[in-house]
Amino acid sequence: MARGPAQRSADPPEAILNSSSVIPEDRSAALQLGVTAVVDAMAGEKQFANDNERAFALLRIGCRHCEGHQAALDAVGPKPLVVAFLVRVAVRRTMARRLQELAAILAQSVAWRSLLLDAPQPLRDVLESTFSPDTALPSLLQLRSADSSPPAHRARIFLREQRSKKYLTVAQSSTTSEHCVILTTLAASLFICHHAARAGMEPDAESDEKQDGKGLEESAPVLGFAHEGIPELGSFLSFKAPWHAASSASAGLALCCNSRQLHAQAQFQWHANARLQHVRTGRWLYVDPSCAEMVTMHTSEASSWQALPAL
Repeated sequence: MARGPAQRSADPPEAILNSSSVIPEDRSAALQLGVTAVVDAMAGEKQFANDNERAFALLRIGCRHCEGHQAALDAVGPKPLVVAFLVRVAVRRTMARRLQELAAILAQSVAWRSLLLDAPQPLRDVLESTFSPDTALPSLLQLRSADSSPPAHRARIFLREQRSKKYLTVAQSSTTSEHCVILTTLAASLFICHHAARAGMEPDAESDEKQDGKGLEESAPVLGFAHEGIPELGSFLSFKAPWHAASSASAGLALCCNSRQLHAQAQFQWHANARLQHVRTGRWLYVDPSCAEMVTMHTSEASSWQALPAL
């Protein structure tokens, strides 16, 4: 008798778990059971090889139990060890879809979201990959925008570029008497954020160069960033397009910090995706990955930023 094709099982470890009574009904207890299994699996190489699939299944089920309950997600630890476990799981590309689902649940907690955004590259690569069109789960790039709201008026902040995790810094040039705006590994330049509307300044919509249809968003706040330090104490980040800008429209031009007032050259619009657009020229604050120490103003390329509060 001819046999039909073998039917594919739906996720063996989780199917077994779901068909048994090992999952407690209490949300927090279910999630803690998963975390305990992860801790046990990370105790050594042999334990990980034998138990990582079961541990991930328990963690995923526990997260599903706690979906929408931020307090339960916040209370679970040790968070760094769980992230380290997920990094190891991310090496198996077949786990990508389930990792993305689990991360979307964990990211409902602010504490978990910050850890996922700063996760080592193997896990970030999986979480930043494109989701299939029929899924409603957010990607890590969308989680970044949820974690990147504009700073409040008069907030004292550090500006950090999201991809490189480096900080925008006003520094003295080593070759000239001029200053320069660069990226540094450590936070060095503190800025005071000024909302143009709160400061009584009207955004200047006139353009010094052609913007190719890249207009400003009416709902996005217009901000200025005053440097609280040396050099250029009290000066605002600013940009003035040179006369030859039209002939180098695609090139990145240098950002400055020499405006003594919050006029049009010092105004930037903070978009919903945490990108900063210069109001006067329409150019974007951009860090080229191939030259991750320079901050430039680009016509089409844009970086995403975080405003980290000073402690």
